[in-house]
Amino acid sequence: MVWHDVQCEEGSAFQPRARHVVLSEALGQFHWVDTKRTGEGVIVRWRGKQCFTVGAGRTGVVIYNGTEDVILDHWRKTLYHKVVFRIGVAVPWYPALFRRTPDHRWQGLRHLA
Repeated sequence: MVWHDVQCEEGSAFQPRARHVVLSEALGQFHWVDTKRTGEGVIVRWRGKQCFTVGAGRTGVVIYNGTEDVILDHWRKTLYHKVVFRIGVAVPWYPALFRRTPDHRWQGLRHLA
């Protein structure tokens, strides 16, 4: 599994900065999204709430946002996150795999202003 993380920060004029992290298949939690294999496929949960189950040959997406208060260089800073978690179960990889409409979609976006 590969985690693709894109960050946009005020200090760099919100220019996207990306990184890819290869994760062990045994690792089942990505930020607030949990995955668990079952006989029917992979159950996808967000903060403990079941979003959907992705069966073999299917894809899904979970989209959510939130804030996090941190101390950085002795200053309190609020970080805003938008997370787009995409999953494919037993699907062949090709570059535009996640550009197509997913079979399952869950969205939990809240107003952050």
